[in-house]
Amino acid sequence: MGELGAVTIALWGSLVQASWVLVRVSAFVVTAPVLGARAAPGRIRLMLAVVLTPLIALTVPPVDPPALFGSLWWLMMIINVAVGLMLGLLLQLLFEALMLAAEMISALAGLSFAQVNDPMRGTTSPVLGSMLTAFASLLFLAMDGHHALIRLLWLSFTAVPMAGQWAGPPWMALAGLLVPMLEAGISLALPVLASLLTVQLGFGLVSRAAPALNLFAIGLPAALLALLLLLWLWLPEMGAPLSAYWAAMFEHIGAALQAAP
Repeated sequence: MGELGAVTIALWGSLVQASWVLVRVSAFVVTAPVLGARAAPGRIRLMLAVVLTPLIALTVPPVDPPALFGSLWWLMMIINVAVGLMLGLLLQLLFEALMLAAEMISALAGLSFAQVNDPMRGTTSPVLGSMLTAFASLLFLAMDGHHALIRLLWLSFTAVPMAGQWAGPPWMALAGLLVPMLEAGISLALPVLASLLTVQLGFGLVSRAAPALNLFAIGLPAALLALLLLLWLWLPEMGAPLSAYWAAMFEHIGAALQAAP
């Protein structure tokens, strides 16, 4: 009877641990870039969460099982959901740099009024933003970014254990990712912005030299043609800095999670 009771307690502890891992993994998969894209079927995301749960649950330290549906059990469920959501939303900053670049370029090129549905983000975005998001998603998968996401999810169980504390140094370090995201967005868009600004200044000089010329009829088409030419030159060169930015962000997040007490 004693052995049976010990086995029952061990099984219950494993079940509780798996439930906490499942809710954190599910929250992360829903909000993480690429993995949580609205275009991905819900069944695929559910299957991914179910597959990752036992793989991670077997590698994390065991915990003492609380009472069934007790206050501590529910508290740990809420904390693990919050950790998964926060980590996934922080990693969304990897793609928000591109959206920031697309917003600035579209505003200067006269495309800010052209909004389309973005299936990757589940909302409307500029036409240029949807194209850049699709391009970045393919590049992200090509550089094994999805493997890095899973590794960071696994490291989160070290930074914030399933039954550990909620607030700590890692979250303060991770909150500082907003500044690199803004810097990356401006850096990516700067060549195109400078070129488009030069085109706009050229039209301004022409309008001053020939006031009778109707620049409104040719200004927008010329700006769009200039944008297409710049994109043709810019996109092939964007892969290297974008990959370097992602690698630096992965290293920064991983170091912050590994430095957790």
